[in-house]
Amino acid sequence: MLFQLGCEGGDDGDDIPTCSGTFKGCGGDLTGKWSIDGLCIEGDMKSLMAAAASSEDLPPECSDLFQSMSVEMSGTIEYANGNQISDVSTTMSIKFKYTSACLSAQSGLSIKMTQSVCDAFESTVNSNGGDDMKLTTSCSFSTSCNCTLTMSGHSQETIGYTVNGSILTTDDGKKAEYCVSGKNLTIREQSDDGPAGQTKLHRISSGHMKESE
Repeated sequence: MLFQLGCEGGDDGDDIPTCSGTFKGCGGDLTGKWSIDGLCIEGDMKSLMAAAASSEDLPPECSDLFQSMSVEMSGTIEYANGNQISDVSTTMSIKFKYTSACLSAQSGLSIKMTQSVCDAFESTVNSNGGDDMKLTTSCSFSTSCNCTLTMSGHSQETIGYTVNGSILTTDDGKKAEYCVSGKNLTIREQSDDGPAGQTKLHRISSGHMKESE
């Protein structure tokens, strides 16, 4: 469906904002075209990134590998004739820090982080590239290798959907809660291996008639 998007908030400008308040699905008429406003997650970003490191079976020396993550999305979602039509651009940036201790623990060897090791890591990641998204990495060395991994891409998709109360289900089996309030739409999704997230959008047209802002 959509990546977790939604409301404003959060303590760190480098992180995905934390959702404020409590979401309650209320349903409503989805028909029309909606513009994406932003995103948020339900939970503390720092704790979630530490949990992500743990889930990847990283050694304790790598507990602070993931430093922060931000996601920017723009585009539109349209609901018409039983189809969800999305046209979305996404840019995701992940900051991480490789230390000598982390690298040594992962490799089982005693490795000292140096400028050349950091440069080699940057070159390796950039040469691998990505599948559906453009991937670039920029690293700088001090006592550790501090890198920013940026992934960007654009997707267009048309998929059927049904609504039952406040539950939106797309034909691929994914479900989300939603609430239409005036010209605003909030969609709440629970990811398979992460926190719930919210998408906040505003209506830019209803059927074939464009609404005034």
